[in-house]
Amino acid sequence: MIQKLSASIFLCLWGIVSVYGNLHPVIDKDPLSIAVEAFDNQTHPYSKERIRKEIQNRNVRWTTHLMTAAGTFYEATGQKRFLDMSEEIFRCAVTAWEKDEQLMRGRDDFFSTRNVAATYKLLKKEGRLKGNEARRIVIRFADLHFEPHFITDHNQGQERALGFTRMYNLFPDAPNANLWKAYTDTMWNFWYANKDVDETATLYSAIHLNDIITIAQESGRTELLQTPEIEQWFSRYLHQQAPSGYMPEYGDDFFFAYFEWIVVFEKMARLTGNASYQEAARKLYKTGLPNLPEKYTKRGWFLRDACEWASIAEIALLPPFIPKTSTPDWGAMVTTRTNREGQSGIPDQLLLTASHVPGTPFVMSDLYAEGSHKHPNLRGTINYFETDCCPHFHGVQRHATDMRHGNTVILMKEESNGFPFGEGSNRWLTNRWFTDWIDFSSSTHISESDPQMRGFQSITFRFQNGQPGEVICIDKVRLRGKAGEKILHDCNTLDAWGNGVELADNEKGGKIIRITLKDNSIHFINLKVAADFSLNDYRYIGCDWKHYTTDDRIKSPMSFKIRAYNKIRKTSGRLCT
Repeated sequence: MIQKLSASIFLCLWGIVSVYGNLHPVIDKDPLSIAVEAFDNQTHPYSKERIRKEIQNRNVRWTTHLMTAAGTFYEATGQKRFLDMSEEIFRCAVTAWEKDEQLMRGRDDFFSTRNVAATYKLLKKEGRLKGNEARRIVIRFADLHFEPHFITDHNQGQERALGFTRMYNLFPDAPNANLWKAYTDTMWNFWYANKDVDETATLYSAIHLNDIITIAQESGRTELLQTPEIEQWFSRYLHQQAPSGYMPEYGDDFFFAYFEWIVVFEKMARLTGNASYQEAARKLYKTGLPNLPEKYTKRGWFLRDACEWASIAEIALLPPFIPKTSTPDWGAMVTTRTNREGQSGIPDQLLLTASHVPGTPFVMSDLYAEGSHKHPNLRGTINYFETDCCPHFHGVQRHATDMRHGNTVILMKEESNGFPFGEGSNRWLTNRWFTDWIDFSSSTHISESDPQMRGFQSITFRFQNGQPGEVICIDKVRLRGKAGEKILHDCNTLDAWGNGVELADNEKGGKIIRITLKDNSIHFINLKVAADFSLNDYRYIGCDWKHYTTDDRIKSPMSFKIRAYNKIRKTSGRLCT
């Protein structure tokens, strides 16, 4: 459920609070205090043994993120406990790595080099490391992660470049330091020749922008980011912000990008002197905070989500902002970009709005859909639509595999208070049968002669936030409309079902489909059924379903969603959507 902030929000006048105000929907605290509380909640219960277990499981990416996040919170708050935490994680890692170098490598660990370097630098500065203590293992860590031929402009390249910029600054006399420096120079020149990055995803753009700005600051290149060409690049993202403050996502992304963009906009403001960037950061913080998923605040051991909050702490470390200019209000436009080949003026995002004043209707469509993390099958479809600061539509984005997924509307609610069903029909309740539907009336026309005809060629059920061992039962997948109901699959057999399902007995002696979640990741179950129908007969696609947990809890925040993939029609040999 998208919530609106009360109009009674007031901005305070001191420090970081002067920018963002006391905006938490429940607790009246400044942003840094909110971030500290969230970080504490999501690293609970913290213990040395838990860290050792993460290291043994080769969770290199998030253990190194955690040591850096703790260090950032120390620098922002002055609380010694965070420095102690950062040191303990670092020492546990170094001890393990010295015994087994394989523990230095893990999944997506290209983020880790910058974190190890930042933590080493902080611990040296604070006197927690003496002389050459840990020097050898940190240099070895860098060398094991060094990939000199990984030259690209997107976030994976920039994360590596930032890591080796920091390693070179720390150890300019290391055996491979000159190679590190050559790599970071090559990486900088690769993207800077175009003054743009060929990235087509909102969140990933924020990551590489933050990296590039930090690389510039830590390698003496800041002035190279204070040019008209670079500000034009920055402004593309300012214009893409919705009037509400959301940063709508396109390409390989989710719903709205949050933490990283706040700090990026703050850094852009200081580089350009343009107050509109700080206003963009404030709007995003204000709008996004009360609408963050529960996973960002709930208590438990959630390293990935905990580390996100360090971005808020990082803002407190930035120098004071002195505004020099601002960008006048803007309306509809097509943003442009330059690709890796140096071709400039390429249409990027279509932005339809009369103004950037909050409340103004806003539509975004990705016209480019090329470059890294692209979704070319969704080119020209609607990515995002809002009115009155309330998002009404967002494309399926990273979950789309072809153009039939464009502009597909899914409606499933998962709020803990049952909205809009009422508490008795709260979808979090376990061991209770629900019936849910998706409205297919706005899907693609499949007939040139009959505008009422619709069609789909498969159905996918999506489960998220479930617990390992949680069970989902599905029965009677069907159509519904003026003609009544029509069974698509009676769930008495496994015919047409994909992997991961089994038959089970229902309460009435019949059969149902049963899915048991193996872990807490996102799961997709496919049902290969297809149908063409007239809206005069049927409009909705749905099923009966329930879920329950192995520990018999009353509620579980498992999210259940139905997707039916549009059919399309061919006209003159050309695919249309």
